[in-house]
Parts: sequence; C-alpha cells; structure tokens
Amino acid sequence: MEALAIVISIFSLIIGSIAYIRSGRQYICAVEQALNEKIDDLRALIHRTEDCLAVSVRASYQRSIRAIDEMASLAMELSETAVEEIREDLRAVSGTLDRLSARAAREIKEVESGMPAATVGAEEELSRAVEEAMAILTVIEARHELALARLDAASNDLADAESRVEATLSSLKTAAS
Repeated sequence: MEALAIVISIFSLIIGSIAYIRSGRQYICAVEQALNEKIDDLRALIHRTEDCLAVSVRASYQRSIRAIDEMASLAMELSETAVEEIREDLRAVSGTLDRLSARAAREIKEVESGMPAATVGAEEELSRAVEEAMAILTVIEARHELALARLDAASNDLADAESRVEATLSSLKTAAS
C-alpha cells in the first residue's frame, strides 16, 4: 500500500508540475501579448507625434521665409529713399537677409525629406536669427526716420519733424520688444 501511495504521490507531483508549467507559459504569453500591444500603441503615438512636429517645424520655416521676404522688401523701400548715413547698414542687413533666406530654403528641404532631430534646433536658431534681423531692420528704419526728422527740423518743418521723431520712438520700442 505504501508503494501505491508513493507512486500516486509521484504521479500527482508530475501532473501538478506539468499544470504549473503550462499555466506559467500561458501567463507569460498573455503578458507578452499585452506588452506587444502597448509597444504598438507607443509606436503609433511616436509616429503621430513626429508628424505633428514636422508640420509645426515646416510651418515655422514658412513663417520665417515670409518674414525674411517682408524684411527684404522693406530694406529695398528704405534703400530707395535712404539717407547716406544708413545705406551701409541697409547693405549689411540685405546680406544677412540673403543668407537667412538661402539657409531657410535649404533647411526646409531637409524637413520635407525627413526631419532629423537637429532640424528642430536649427529651426529655432533660424527663428532667433530672423527676429534679430527684424530688430536690426527696425532700428535702421528708426534711424532713417530720425535722419528725415533732422532734415525737416533744418528746413523749419517742425510738425513733420515731430511726427518723424514719434515714429522713431515707436520703431525703437518695437525693436526693443
């Protein structure tokens, strides 16, 4: 009888071990499947985020390009009526705008072909450079108005001189911001 009890105990142990191993495998498969689903969800989220970031960066480049074009147009207008003392400043800012325009065109092509992580930093740097160029051009515009105000004051046209000084102050406030 003892031998039969030992055989039954060993047989029960074997069956229990097999059941334990099978349940562990099923649990592992369930966990693995849940992890794979989470990984797929995260991949989809990363893809959507990359798409949104690319759209945002592309839009920012487009804004920078429009701002550069507007500043180039303003620089052309100022250079047509410019007083001699600001002509060199206008040439310098025109050169800066040409370089920024070429850079923006080159970098937006990189964004459209696939956006590396460095492109986001480059876009931020370009935006800062465009804002700086805009401030420089605004200061030049203020100097232009001030030079015209001096000419008006010299010809005793004080009303026009006063309005030009006010325009100068407004331009300087804009450049400071």
